[in-house]
Amino acid sequence: MTPPILLEPVFTPPAAVATRGPVAILRQAIVDTDRQVYGHEWRAPATLADQRPHASNSWLEQALTQLAQPVPQGKGTVGHASRVFVPISHAQAAQLASLPQPTAQRWVAEISATEHDTPAQIRALTDTLERLQARGVRLSFDHTVLTPAYAAWLPLANYIRMDIDRLESGAFERLACCAQTYSHARLVATQISDAGQVVQVTGYGIQLLQGDWLSPASLMP
Repeated sequence: MTPPILLEPVFTPPAAVATRGPVAILRQAIVDTDRQVYGHEWRAPATLADQRPHASNSWLEQALTQLAQPVPQGKGTVGHASRVFVPISHAQAAQLASLPQPTAQRWVAEISATEHDTPAQIRALTDTLERLQARGVRLSFDHTVLTPAYAAWLPLANYIRMDIDRLESGAFERLACCAQTYSHARLVATQISDAGQVVQVTGYGIQLLQGDWLSPASLMP
């Protein structure tokens, strides 16, 4: 029996998008230490309260369609600010890695570990992530990638997200040091809620920041 196609098509024809209606995308900035926008995380409004959930298939299909469009003049900023971070599931990563269409070069796929991942599943997804990265998609992981079980993913990490609300100060400092020592990833401190946390995480050498205190999430125009 042929399994159902996960995303068909990923890059939806404009007519199909018009029929379905515009996709609602929440966008939250990721800024550097000078408060300049480095990129944005796109999320579905219905999942804002969850802990960085992956996008639904229909939402992801439309978001990637929009992401594949050229950046309008005056809408982007200089440097890396056009980069877009989108949470996806393991199954979605596998499907996207096998698609014949080219993927958007400014897209960063956010991959999260799960407590149910087995060694075999981790090995299989490592191959998938390597294919996805070979197509130009950058990869972002949460701090779990620094644990021994996910050692195979660490060399693939372009970004590592570290949630200051989920980690105590000592653990945050230890993991930041580990990431800077054993990976080439850029660290992103998330859930920043006050100036003291900015001082704290930048003291650990983290240069990319995200949180409501810096820039609340808002619906894309």
